[in-house]
Amino acid sequence: MIRSDKKAGGTLYKYCRQQLKKRKRIVYKGPVITDKISIEHRPAIVNARGRFGDLAMDTIIDKNHKNAILTLVERSCNYCIIGKLQYGKNAQELHVLYST
Repeated sequence: MIRSDKKAGGTLYKYCRQQLKKRKRIVYKGPVITDKISIEHRPAIVNARGRFGDLAMDTIIDKNHKNAILTLVERSCNYCIIGKLQYGKNAQELHVLYST
């Protein structure tokens, strides 16, 4: 109530015994991906699932953000490849796991 009064321009916060604590908000913006292409811009044949070889890739990260699993799903027959990332979830590790 005191915070909303202060935000609205009130002076109620001046009569408090203690000052209002400043709240620290943690905002995670994540890495910036340059030249990214939206999923809406993929070819129509991929959406139709008409050919073999179109893969969908995703990562599953655990609760503590320590370990990750890479999943590759072939879109036409739903063939799934799952691999645990050993050393982290960076691009080099994804490339090494994907190329093997």
